[in-house]
Amino acid sequence: MSDALRRRFAETVSRHFYISADQPHYAAQLAFALGRFDAGLSIAAHLQTPRGARVLDVGSGNGGVSFAFASAAGARAYTLDLAPNPELHALREIVPLRSTVGDGAALPFAGNRFDVVLLLDTIEHVEHPRAVAAEAMRVLRPGGVCVVTTPARLRYLFRRDPHFGVPGMAVLPNEAQRFLVDRVFRRRPAYDVTHLYWSADEILRLFPAAAKSEVLFNRTYRPPGKFTIEWIRHPRHAVEQLRYNVRRFFFDGVLVWK
Repeated sequence: MSDALRRRFAETVSRHFYISADQPHYAAQLAFALGRFDAGLSIAAHLQTPRGARVLDVGSGNGGVSFAFASAAGARAYTLDLAPNPELHALREIVPLRSTVGDGAALPFAGNRFDVVLLLDTIEHVEHPRAVAAEAMRVLRPGGVCVVTTPARLRYLFRRDPHFGVPGMAVLPNEAQRFLVDRVFRRRPAYDVTHLYWSADEILRLFPAAAKSEVLFNRTYRPPGKFTIEWIRHPRHAVEQLRYNVRRFFFDGVLVWK
């Protein structure tokens, strides 16, 4: 099922992709979008998500992560985003998902409902991240976990920024980034990032009532046609140990438990 769904997912995403091929960041963003299914498989495996778990994907985009949770982990997956997504709609006939159009700062769900809440590459795009974090914790059941991934500014000091492909831009103030994207480089669609984080502590402060938390860094690699995330708890050599020691500034995300 996973291989067939991965192929169908890749075909659908490529057909409906929202960035035009003439944009310089097209290839990098398409690769990211195509990798969402395998990223979902990796996250579900890391969390050891039990069959039947309720999973809410806030800012679900093309739905790749949710499809992975539903198909491979047997989760009851729910997606929420500000607007309907054509890729997600096209694939729901294969893997049923419960999809809702709504705002992450005012989730239309009862409290203590979900085992997992996903905020994957979402928190940097929202106007009120503290409200989104509070809503994620409200709908989590006690003992449930919220997974937050977002680009760390310092990781892009000498690299192209993760959203628009402009070298070194991620360390600039957000309004300067907006000016460069919209006025100088004229990327399309327009700049839609509200805040990038310097440290994992900034993210954790959005969740003041968390029972516990863990800062993540991963060993990322690309087998042919796949994108896999492996979050590391036990570094296996000196370079990984160094990354582990500074992970609060070069993080890949955080886990926050209710």
